[in-house]
Amino acid sequence: MDFINDDCLTNRIVELTASFIANFDAIYAHKILFRLEEWPAGTILKKLVESLPQADKQLHVATPNYDLMAEYAFVALRIPYITGFSGGYCRRFDWKEARKAVQSVQKGLGKLKQPLRVVECNHIRLHKPHGSLNTFEVDTQLIECDGWILNKPENVTRAMITPGTAKYQKLHNDRAQLAEYDKAVNSHTSFLFLGFGFNDSQLVNNTFRQKLEQDQCPALIITRDSNSRIEEWLSRCPNMWLICKQTENDYTRIYNSKFKDWLHIDGKEIWRFDAFTNEFLGG
Repeated sequence: MDFINDDCLTNRIVELTASFIANFDAIYAHKILFRLEEWPAGTILKKLVESLPQADKQLHVATPNYDLMAEYAFVALRIPYITGFSGGYCRRFDWKEARKAVQSVQKGLGKLKQPLRVVECNHIRLHKPHGSLNTFEVDTQLIECDGWILNKPENVTRAMITPGTAKYQKLHNDRAQLAEYDKAVNSHTSFLFLGFGFNDSQLVNNTFRQKLEQDQCPALIITRDSNSRIEEWLSRCPNMWLICKQTENDYTRIYNSKFKDWLHIDGKEIWRFDAFTNEFLGG
């Protein structure tokens, strides 16, 4: 889409994209919220959140998807989460304020009278650097509003960045979401990719290249199928591992560039998130 130079046309494409995705989002919202269907990554993320250390009670999760299926799954699985927005019907982008939603004030411990302390619960810090169906720009302010997903006011612009559309990136004035995402990547030294095909240059940017290729941080990719982009990253990142399905059947194969060939595991489909969770995280 980089060949599109007309702002009106670009905005129209974004609106059509949002309308198309919003219809599917509405269909699956009820099913996921009431556990009629499971969002694939829900169980594994719940396990990871429950096992967070006392020193750091937030699990950073990033998604390029515009839909709210992750959010619905977190609600259904009772996983506390924040998206960086705080407020009521129209929420403003402010991570400091948003974090208060997962904090509580408790009495100090011990026999002696201790001052009150702020306690944070285990939670997900959800980054959506491309924007979301419920994010908008109003007078240069970034707003989150669920009520505008299907019917937004005329004077409101959707804060959705279409990957690969350099022109539209210029229209998205508030870069705070991308900046916060980059900050999260910079502050971590291990990474898990779930169902990610590495075809999004904004998510796997130069920051990731530094982390995985030069710093050689450990990384694990769990996905159904491999592709040339994934294998290119594997060739440059010695501590990156891939779990996917075999080419001839649904059993598992594992790859790391330090080894000459794939490791095939017959009889197990641990590239499926639920199977991986049961096998390695205790179900």
